[in-house]
Amino acid sequence: MWTTEPPNPFTGAVAGHTIHPLSRLKSQVRRGSVQRRSPARIMNIMKGIIILVIAAISCSCNAGKDKPLDTDSYFAYPRAVILIASGDEKAIADCSGCYSRPTPQQPEPYFSSGQEFENGLSVTWEFVRKTEYGDVYLIVVDRPNKPESVTPVLFNGKAQMIVSTKDLTVQILPAHPK
Repeated sequence: MWTTEPPNPFTGAVAGHTIHPLSRLKSQVRRGSVQRRSPARIMNIMKGIIILVIAAISCSCNAGKDKPLDTDSYFAYPRAVILIASGDEKAIADCSGCYSRPTPQQPEPYFSSGQEFENGLSVTWEFVRKTEYGDVYLIVVDRPNKPESVTPVLFNGKAQMIVSTKDLTVQILPAHPK
């Protein structure tokens, strides 16, 4: 639980503070601490950038647009959140708040997001549909040098641990943790 506003899961920045990656890189170059990266690590970084771009687009704030989309009707449990943690890094996604707006080509909103961690792990999730039994999600875990795993989840409104390993936890909760 955060006593202040949580850090941005994509940049690590806390509200009111800005991270300047270029200035950080310049200082690393001056100190000689910039390391060459292996091709596998570069591929993981590129995957992370792509995931972040997709997440930023799908979780875009809809300020300045016409009236906000009423997303509650698409979910059996519209207040659900997905909590993803690896080491000291954590991310929380409001399931009904991470969406792409409907278009003529795709008349339904698309609900999804993801998080990549410094250790190369990445987790993405996608809302599939509401059913009479609850909400159906797909949770995708991608680990360096291992095959991708896809876990289908039926969320029935009760907290569920989806993944629990020594380096990763993924939970679906009925609301933000207090």
